Amino acid sequence: MKYLSITFLTIVFASIFWTSCDKIEEPYFKPVYTERITLSELVADASNIDESNYNDFINTCSAYNNTLTMLILSGNTDIAGNSSEANSIVSMLSINTQDSLAMFDRKTVNGLYGVQKSFWNDALNNASSQQTIFNLSIDGSLNQSTQTFAGEVEVRCTNGYQTETKLTLYVVRDSVVCNNIVCNNVLTEAHELANFSEFRREQSETVDLNIDLSEYNNLDLISMIVVLTNNSNYEILQASEQFVSGITFTRTQNVLIEDFTGHLCGSCPRAHEEITRLHDLYGHQLIPMAIHYDPSGYFTSVTADYPDDFRTEIANEIGSSMGVQFNPIGYVNRIGSYSDKTIDFPFWENKFLELKNKEAKAGVVIDAIRNSNLLSASVYVKAFEQLDTLVKIQGFILEDGIISKQTDYNAYPTDIEDYEHNHVLRASINGLWGEDLTEVPFAQNSIVQKEFNFTLDQNKWNVENLTLIIIIYNDLTREIIQVESVKL
Repeated sequence: MKYLSITFLTIVFASIFWTSCDKIEEPYFKPVYTERITLSELVADASNIDESNYNDFINTCSAYNNTLTMLILSGNTDIAGNSSEANSIVSMLSINTQDSLAMFDRKTVNGLYGVQKSFWNDALNNASSQQTIFNLSIDGSLNQSTQTFAGEVEVRCTNGYQTETKLTLYVVRDSVVCNNIVCNNVLTEAHELANFSEFRREQSETVDLNIDLSEYNNLDLISMIVVLTNNSNYEILQASEQFVSGITFTRTQNVLIEDFTGHLCGSCPRAHEEITRLHDLYGHQLIPMAIHYDPSGYFTSVTADYPDDFRTEIANEIGSSMGVQFNPIGYVNRIGSYSDKTIDFPFWENKFLELKNKEAKAGVVIDAIRNSNLLSASVYVKAFEQLDTLVKIQGFILEDGIISKQTDYNAYPTDIEDYEHNHVLRASINGLWGEDLTEVPFAQNSIVQKEFNFTLDQNKWNVENLTLIIIIYNDLTREIIQVESVKL
């Protein structure tokens, strides 16, 4: 009996101890929050969408970095851009489509899902400032032969969540003309992927994707938006987006520095050293281009001692039109007056720093393939805000690692026999000033695709050392809106 009592007491005290541990353990699990991506939805009647409301909605959303947009057009399903899925959402949330109401993570305002325009900014600010404990990621790719998007969606919860949730995928399309308005991110399909009864702390769930997209003509205009919603009140807990083609645009502002140089210019190696230093320091955000142009013609001339010819027609065109009077000198994103954009090389870094932290007005993605001496490139450009002047696009071929002679006044002897010339402009792939990117205006969130084919001169260039640079620029001012580069 004595032993039984001791055993009984041991069990009781152990039970009390573990129960106490359970009770005090929970407060030490501090919530771990992740970056919230807000889904902003404009709901309108497809037959009567108001252009002013649409533009105001896009402008409101563009002021927030972590916001996705989706246009829900309800009504007659025969109208372009409309879908039965849009009608289902409108019916489920009891929204009046005649007023062009918006939703921000489907949070209610005064008990209603639809928010009037005068409250859009406040509602979006409130939604985007909320924290979330969910991560969503899409990892998939397009099978070109079957026109299916296959992959998986991962949901991860950093803390426990006891409410039922639903994972839904929306297929959205850009450049839909509805009521004479070019609309983007228009909902066309919805796929319910999974339901979850609850999430434990640090629980992850993976859901397979296999979406048939064979009915769409241009898959470059299609993207997937995945949302996790609270089943009880429809509130969106987290969102994520991926373009079907795998394209991801960034608002990082890249900067092109055009260095006007010449192999007989003895001061030019100082500018070469500076641009190398800047490129090493700032990486891909600073894109250098060496343009062999001298207005007098002497520094770039070909002689018996300097037989290599770096001169090109495109170099002469760029140099002579925007103010180059001597070497070394440069342009930084072609900022400046129309006729004189030159900046001395000691000031390149200051100008670069002025530009690097600005949000880009457009994004550029290059998908390039080199097959021997044949270049094929698909270039995608997205407007992050409406551009109201003509935008042009131009491509350049640059070569690195050219070992050739260079004059250097700081060297002795001043003729350096094995000087390495890098990022040397060799050619333009589409004319002296490129070509029009699209019609005016270039609407916000619109995506334009351009295809380029170009034969590389393997008799003059080492095709293993080539880079393709794409610039888009304002035709009125010639200032560069965005620049991107890729090794070939």
